[in-house]
Amino acid sequence: MNQLPFSCYCSDLKVHPKNWQSPKVSLKKDWYVYYRFYDPAFKDIPKFKKGKLVIIKGMNQFKTITERQTDTQLTLTNEMVRLKNNAFNPITSKDTNAIILHKDIESSASFNIALALAEKRISASPSTKRDLKSVLKFVTNASNQIGYANLPINTISRKHIKQLLLHIEVIHGESSHGKPTQIDPLPPNETDPL
Repeated sequence: MNQLPFSCYCSDLKVHPKNWQSPKVSLKKDWYVYYRFYDPAFKDIPKFKKGKLVIIKGMNQFKTITERQTDTQLTLTNEMVRLKNNAFNPITSKDTNAIILHKDIESSASFNIALALAEKRISASPSTKRDLKSVLKFVTNASNQIGYANLPINTISRKHIKQLLLHIEVIHGESSHGKPTQIDPLPPNETDPL
């Protein structure tokens, strides 16, 4: 089982036919990705007691084995990213982010999801919100690059934040915000044109 944000989980994503990666796989069969999604909020509803069976089609439009295999692999990757990073809930057919804005951020939420949810809760002036959005873009990109994006927020410590900021500094250089601008003094024989 794959643990997902907000105490949800899903079975491993599988492909029909099972031998989809084989060079001798048949293109005559229907190909699809499938898994079961479980949300504890729906466990008392008989229809979802055993989770929801999710089936993703769309790769059958490709007529060569290589194209179909490539699209299937991309579908598997995208669906896992959608489930983990976007907290997509197939039962409600919505990103959980939009549903739980008024609830507490769960400790199992991934780092990037927790940042996005926290950013939506902050009320500030438009310029502050714009600055915050810019900073979060750098932090989110850095967390993806160094592998912190899917870490549960309750495992993030000061050392993670320091490492993230160091990574941003190494990649983008030190920020010029807040530093006084140095003006080169005029040579002794020249006067200020203003």
